[in-house]
Amino acid sequence: MKVKLLYLPRFDMDYNTGDYLPFSTYAFIPPIGMPILTAFLKGHGINVEQDDLLIKTYRKNLRLLDLFREEEKRKKFLEDGKEESLEEAAEQILKLTNVKGFDIIGFSLFEPDNPTTGIVALVIAKILKEKYEPIIVIGGRFWGYAKDTLLKSRFVDYGIAHNPFTSPAELNFLKFCEAYETGKNIEDNVPGLEISTPNGVKTTPTNYNDDEVLHFPTPTFDGLPLELYKYRLSCKVNGNEYSGEVLTLPYFFIKGCPFKCAFCCNSTLPGPIFKSPEQVRDDIEKLKKDYKTNYFFFLNTEINSTYKYTEEVLNKLKDLDIKFSDCSCFVPMDKKILKDLKESGAVRLMFGLESGSERVLSYLGKNFTILQAEKIVKEAWEIGIWAELSLICGFPYERLNDIEKTIEFLERNKKYVKSAYVNKFFLDGKIKKHPNQYEIEILEESFLPVETLREEWRGGFNEINGLKWPERKKLTDKSFDIILNAMNNFGIRRGSELQDVLFQSTLPEWTNIVRGETTCKVYPNFSLPF
Repeated sequence: MKVKLLYLPRFDMDYNTGDYLPFSTYAFIPPIGMPILTAFLKGHGINVEQDDLLIKTYRKNLRLLDLFREEEKRKKFLEDGKEESLEEAAEQILKLTNVKGFDIIGFSLFEPDNPTTGIVALVIAKILKEKYEPIIVIGGRFWGYAKDTLLKSRFVDYGIAHNPFTSPAELNFLKFCEAYETGKNIEDNVPGLEISTPNGVKTTPTNYNDDEVLHFPTPTFDGLPLELYKYRLSCKVNGNEYSGEVLTLPYFFIKGCPFKCAFCCNSTLPGPIFKSPEQVRDDIEKLKKDYKTNYFFFLNTEINSTYKYTEEVLNKLKDLDIKFSDCSCFVPMDKKILKDLKESGAVRLMFGLESGSERVLSYLGKNFTILQAEKIVKEAWEIGIWAELSLICGFPYERLNDIEKTIEFLERNKKYVKSAYVNKFFLDGKIKKHPNQYEIEILEESFLPVETLREEWRGGFNEINGLKWPERKKLTDKSFDIILNAMNNFGIRRGSELQDVLFQSTLPEWTNIVRGETTCKVYPNFSLPF
């Protein structure tokens, strides 16, 4: 039995506006789910290969994805099961990898709200089925209407469910491979298997014990086109010219979050679960050696879930000579931990502020005050860590005076905050699971797809004691524009390019760059794929 895992391409999209984006440097960071799955399967004796068609398409011919943005072409393929120009583009994409001779081909998919994700997968699945007749399985961060459409087609056979605490995808997929290899009936013997039925998609039950699910496989990036991820950069600082390249590897060692903020998916999940500090060090040391890089993108819910664990992990990382970015929270945090983070290689920390309004923070169940947040971003600035904020607008019962408080926070701290991500609120976590508790009424019809293969997963709601959905949505859109305009006025970037920040952090002027005392304009010094 031979297994091929493919990370499929998609045209990047801004989910706040619905606009397609011409380019994203996050394509230049390897995926994390597929390398974990590959490592786990290999560790259990499965003959598996992996490849990333996203980075290959970006590098070789991004224009191959243009046709998949056209709704009429997507609609025609969905209705007729064929569309010549889409199939020709998919054929060209498949020429970038080897797909012949595999019994099972798995698609790792991401972003269900992006219509190009689903249609690229569907057309590629058709070509593979017609040429080679493998079993085709889909997985990843992909759900709802888009997933249902793929599973109902005659081109995709199964989906693999994922819950990191009860039904991890790597364990479900291992059971799938073992059932196939031993000739067992797949639908009767594989847990966490998603199957299309006349009554919708059903998922076979799982009953794993804690020892089976509470694991942290170390990812392997073997087989991925690592040269293509290398992001070459150049800049000039104080008359000095610098150049270099960054290969950034993703990694995480914490699952879940202890704080259970009401809007977050982690608020309805168990956790946190921690990988041992010794194993974290061993993993990073191995990844650094195997792939010859010092740059890491940690994908933890936050690196400082508990004070003690944070101290232990950072102590293990201090002599590894790495540079990394991660998410962080304002509590538990102090100047000592910030200094330890800096000494361990932290160059950028993403803090989940969400709102500058104490009233909104209380509604969300946040565990910090505005004064604590201001203290931490200032101390990060002093130490030389790039502080980035996560901001969200459009929470239930949020009003313009709450947005004004967010603007006031940004104005007071514009010296210390280097960049921020702004997103419009969507239903998730405890707010979605317990709407009455948060005094909202969810409008189920608002979850219908807005166009072919695009899942409208944000959803609508009425405030039981406030605004109806049309007014709420209008206020959210207005709030979004107000925050962006204020950030522009204050000189706060809308997000930051991770590779740029990692590259700058190696320069002798880094602390002055963070403090705004030195200007560094960074440019990719290779031809961009558009």
